[in-house]
This record gives sequence, structure tokens and C-alpha cells, in this order.
Amino acid sequence: MKLYGILVSYYPEYAHKALTKFEYILAQLNANYKIIIACGPQSPLSLRADTINYSNTHWEFSGWQEALHALETQHTIEPNDLIVFANDTFCM
Repeated sequence: MKLYGILVSYYPEYAHKALTKFEYILAQLNANYKIIIACGPQSPLSLRADTINYSNTHWEFSGWQEALHALETQHTIEPNDLIVFANDTFCM
């Protein structure tokens, strides 16, 4: 089983705290996880290699959908793999 996390980051003031907490949660579930970060236009996380810029046409829903598409393009998702979705306000 592989564990994937998709984090939508929109608010600059929440970005680093959300990523830190999300990484902590995923590591508790499976030490071998992969994160894709969907960054809004103001996100300071956009400099990371594991990010995509998303359209924000449907708020975080478009971020999750576009990041899931990127994940499926880059990796083979198996039936028993888990994908955890979050946005940057989950830890506030």
C-alpha cells in the first residue's frame, strides 16, 4: 500500500503550518508517503518541487482534482493505495 497526500494551499499565512501538520499526520500512517501540493497564486509553497499551480475555478475542489490528475499522471495508483485530501485551513 502506498500513501499519497494532496494538500491545497491558498492562504499564505496557513501554508507552512498546514504542510508541517499534514506531513506529520501522513508519517504517522505510513513513513513512505508522497505529497502533491496544489498551490494558489499567493502560496509560498510554490517553490517546492512537488507542487502544481491550480486554476482555483472551483476553489479547493479544482485544486484537489488537478492535483489528483497530476498524481495519476506521475504514478500508478493501485486499488489498495490511499489518498488523503486536505486544504490549508484544516489545522486552524
